[in-house]
Parts: sequence; structure tokens; C-alpha cells
Amino acid sequence: MANDREQAPLVRFERVNKWFGSQHVLRDVELAIQPGERVVLCGPSGSGKSTLLRCVNRLERFEEGRLTVDGVAFEPGRREDERALQALRRRVGMVFQQFNLFPHLTVLENLALGPELAGEPRAQVRERALAQLARVQVAEQANKYPLQLSGGQQQRVAIARALVQAPRLLLFDEPTSALDPEMVQEVLDVMRALADQGQAMLCVTHEMGFARAVADRVVFMDEGQIVEQAPAAQFFEAPRKARTRAFLQRVLAPAGTAPGFPHA
Repeated sequence: MANDREQAPLVRFERVNKWFGSQHVLRDVELAIQPGERVVLCGPSGSGKSTLLRCVNRLERFEEGRLTVDGVAFEPGRREDERALQALRRRVGMVFQQFNLFPHLTVLENLALGPELAGEPRAQVRERALAQLARVQVAEQANKYPLQLSGGQQQRVAIARALVQAPRLLLFDEPTSALDPEMVQEVLDVMRALADQGQAMLCVTHEMGFARAVADRVVFMDEGQIVEQAPAAQFFEAPRKARTRAFLQRVLAPAGTAPGFPHA
């Protein structure tokens, strides 16, 4: 019984469907993420990647199907306990495109706010927060305000804020898309270090070099459906679906790195 529990997926989508009005944005999604796994979601704009990601911590609700996150099941029409929902969000950290830091709070105060509101001792929380700032290499910025930091530093602070709760899973929603090009690499380096340390993550990104180097598995979505998923090496070197090959040819071609895919 213990082994079954250990092998249970951390996240499981079962025939999940979601609409925005008449727009069918998730179509019968089936996906499982294992503890410690690093999964990258990719695909064209509007394919449903960010919507799927936001369903995991219940920032989006769906209309059909079933989602299980760390042993807690969610289904349409079932009333959710607010305390259970907050507990879930402590176990599933989220890093947004636009940092979402409070500008009137210092970096340290931004990290400590959530745990302190939940009743954790101030000294203990701040010690943990400082440790996470050091982990993402911005400890010296603890007493500054977000607007005094570069975009890359702000995003690393946002990652540290998510790490303060020691989440079982980190969600990244295009974490480099709002950054100047020269700041992208510093954020990707932090994410790669976290992956090397065994942090489970589900990441929406257009950074295919990062996906190839870090992901255990890459999931390609289009029109609300999962078209293909495979280990990273297989995904990039021998994609099975013509739609996947067309996407990779387009996103990799500017750098001159598009592989020569076999015909279907």
C-alpha cells in the first residue's frame, strides 16, 4: 500500500475540458506528472498551455473531468474547502510572467507575507526567506523594494517567494517572457539549478534550449489538446507527429538549429 502511494502521480488530469464562453480551450486533457518530474508545456499561442497550468492550483476552474493534485481531487460542481485550497497552494508554488510582487513591501517582506499571515513565527519565516533569497542569488537585495531591482532580479525574487513554502511542485507560466533578452539567462540558470536539485516543475515556456536541457518530458499542445509528449531527447530529435515537427521547425529555425525530421 505504501508503495502504491509513493508511485501515485503528483498531478493527474483525467478528461478535463474547459470553455471560455463558446471557446473550447481544453479538450479531454489526460496528463500525469510524477513526484520530482520536470515537465515543459510548449505549443503555439492560444493552445491552452497557460490555462492547463492555472488549473493545477485552481486559478482556473474547468467544466468537465477530474483533476487530482497531491492526493486532493477536484471535480466540477464540488464545493471546495477554502482552507484545503490554501493548503494546496502552499504545496504548489506559482511563478507568473509579471512577477506579481507588492511594490510597497521590501523583497524580504514580500517573501514573508504569506507565511506570516498564515500564523507562522516571524523570525522563523524570515530566516527561511533569507535562505531562499540566497538560493536564487539575490540575498543582498533583501531590504530593497521591487522597483529598485532589474527584471531578472525581480523574477528571481518571485521564484524565492514560491520556494519559501517548500512546494512539492513549482508552476512557471512563461517566466522569462517579460524580461529583456540579457536577463533571460540568469532566470533560466536559477530554474536549471532548481531542477538539478530535484525540484518538480511544470513550466510553460518558449525557451526550447531550456526545455531540451532540463525537461524530463516535453508536452506539445495545440488547439486545447495534447498532440504529443515524449522524453526531451526524443521530442526534439524524433517527434512522431507532423504538427509537432512543423512547430519545432518554426521555433528552432531562426537559430539555425532545426533538426532534419523524418517524414511521417
